[in-house]
Amino acid sequence: MQPADAPHGSIEYVTGSYFAVVEEGSSVVGPDVQYVVKRPDGSCETVSRERLRRRVWHRVAFLGVTNEKQHVATTTQAFFSHQHEFWRLWHKEGRDAALAFAANDRACVDIAATATAGAVRADATTAAAAAATAMDTAATAAAYAAASSAKTIAATDPKFGRFLADLDHEKFWGWVGHSDNATHLKSSGNLHYWSKQQDTLGFIKSIWIQYGCPGKGKGPWDGLGAMVKTKVTRDITNERCKTPSGRIRSALEVAQHLRAIFCNREWLAKHAHMKIHELVVLYIDKDEKASTGYPRVNWPVTDPKYTTVKDISKKYCFACRGGGRVAARRWCCWCEACWLAFAGREGSMTPTLDIPDCKRRHLSTFKGTEETIKCTAAAGLANARTRAKALWQELKRNLKAGKFAAVQARELWSTEERTHLRPGHFWACQLGNFNGSGSPVIHAFTKKNESFEYDKQKYRGDEGEHLLLLKCYFHRIASDADGLSFMQWQEKKGEALAVNSSELRAVQGHQKNDFVLTPFDPPPPVLRQKHARHKKKGGASVGEIPYPTKQKWCLGPSPVVGPEAEECDRITRSVCEGT
Repeated sequence: MQPADAPHGSIEYVTGSYFAVVEEGSSVVGPDVQYVVKRPDGSCETVSRERLRRRVWHRVAFLGVTNEKQHVATTTQAFFSHQHEFWRLWHKEGRDAALAFAANDRACVDIAATATAGAVRADATTAAAAAATAMDTAATAAAYAAASSAKTIAATDPKFGRFLADLDHEKFWGWVGHSDNATHLKSSGNLHYWSKQQDTLGFIKSIWIQYGCPGKGKGPWDGLGAMVKTKVTRDITNERCKTPSGRIRSALEVAQHLRAIFCNREWLAKHAHMKIHELVVLYIDKDEKASTGYPRVNWPVTDPKYTTVKDISKKYCFACRGGGRVAARRWCCWCEACWLAFAGREGSMTPTLDIPDCKRRHLSTFKGTEETIKCTAAAGLANARTRAKALWQELKRNLKAGKFAAVQARELWSTEERTHLRPGHFWACQLGNFNGSGSPVIHAFTKKNESFEYDKQKYRGDEGEHLLLLKCYFHRIASDADGLSFMQWQEKKGEALAVNSSELRAVQGHQKNDFVLTPFDPPPPVLRQKHARHKKKGGASVGEIPYPTKQKWCLGPSPVVGPEAEECDRITRSVCEGT
């Protein structure tokens, strides 16, 4: 119920509004028709029709299916991130685009591959077969969305179709989470994730996470998983499996079966007046590769460590403030004052996070409880080595002679380097060309603590590591206090430079950190011409322009020290600290 002086036709919240129940209605249509409504305190009031605002819900439930057996925070966050992208697309492009995104996964690929099995067998080229499967995958995902789209349903039920079409215009900005106290849901790691999500999700401006007892306050959502498992079990027993194979033998086929049951217009129409109106099935394969673009679980190389929220076990309502900051109170409250604070209404919450008008302020408050959850890499030499091995698996795909790289600094080359000595100190280098192969790899270690001699020097490495040839090192220029300018280090005459791959921290062309040095001054035109002629005669490879030894280089892709150089230095140092 909106107050009498509220603007007509407004759907925004107006101060003084309250929820009421219609006691006496009218069959006559018009803004001047009078209704009798019952207030929350039990009193009745006669109001005009134009002051009433009906609340209509469209509840969407997500069924997450995966073959990953670890029920931990990482898998939970993977499904939440998938849901966030679903809602972002709904918010930006509409319901049909969100449904097509949800169906575009490995389960959909399997259906597409089955449908085009004949074409794949007939075509001898793997690339053409993969392209055909990819096209059918997108078509299958679009078909799932079309099966329950507003246009499809409007053909048989115009009224319900119009309602679904109107959902594309609904905008939302808040996220309220409610779950039980299971450790994979309530933890400092998950609260840190939610606080970071507030910075990441542009369309969500407020996130509050609440916890309660198992089976209390969650309504039909709490029993949804049990219902689905029972349904799948019965369908397997009664041989009513709706999968391409006609069987259910894996998590992937469970997702296919559930989509066949729930993702269609018949189910939507039947549940239009029930508590749960729509079911969206999400599938994440534990072995999914990043290159496919399908949803996957991003497992950390080593589990990170989070600072503990004070008295987390005694608090059940958390307001995420972004940047890892979280405020907590003991009990949940959704009085008018708390609702306005959640909505970010100016003046509803003080700078100390106190809500003065909260009806339960004497029981619990956010005041003075904000703290920052810090995430740090797991300590220990073994964990650092594990992260270094995982980093090498990413970097070795970009190895090529002539590329720039960053190497962990274990010692100082001169006393002048003390000026730039900070956590994560590193040297720059340029990869060499071993025996003209175009690769810097000298030797691949196959045993633990294996010894290998190169140029009268012995090097040691473990299985999976490689010995790399370097063309030259670059050290920081002492006059640059920021340490973003480099100059080539003059090695001894005839000295061969080599380094173990476990010391490599960044390579030019690496997606997360494109490590590159750019000369402050371009090479003279004469050198460019000589370089071009030499290439025609089968000489040096691309990029090997003979710069003078005293050439000054800038960190980053720009020949000017600026934000790009600072960002490259920051990322490289953070990688060095973690490994």
